[in-house]
Amino acid sequence: MLANRNRGASTECQASAGIPAQTPHHLFSATHCGVLGAPCAAVMAGRPPAGSRKGKVSKPSPTQAQRNMIAALVAQGASVAAIFREAGVARSAVRHFKATGGKSTRPRRQPFFSRAEEELLVRFIKLQAVVGCGLTRVGFLRWVGEYVVVLSSERQSTARAYFGGKLTTGGAFYCLFMRRWP
Repeated sequence: MLANRNRGASTECQASAGIPAQTPHHLFSATHCGVLGAPCAAVMAGRPPAGSRKGKVSKPSPTQAQRNMIAALVAQGASVAAIFREAGVARSAVRHFKATGGKSTRPRRQPFFSRAEEELLVRFIKLQAVVGCGLTRVGFLRWVGEYVVVLSSERQSTARAYFGGKLTTGGAFYCLFMRRWP
């Protein structure tokens, strides 16, 4: 029944706005029919109508002034609760700020292989293709493992930390490497 009532209301709004009745009700602007058109426009935009969402609406990202205030309060050693009350931002924004050190993303560890070493691996793959030897995933990982074994003992201990206690890389390394160097 509600759909029929809305459909009739849309036709009335179309007539009052001077839009032909044959125009589908979701093609004309929500401003023409006011409140009645807004739920239809919201649904067509891919979001539920206002008021139908459950839970809280998220707060916007902190402004630069709020980030500066958070940084000052973090430097003073204030708690998350005190910072979010003082700065007027969400607790999650404060926790994210503290976890990332104020950067937009969490700091990541440096890749094990340097840029020059990865370029060497790429040249090896290309050379194998030119020679006509196919290089399978297993063959590539075996070659990388042999390369790691001949590195210094310091680099080998770093490799063990990166590769789960082993000197050989896993299948995930192959996939990520091929994404970086298509």
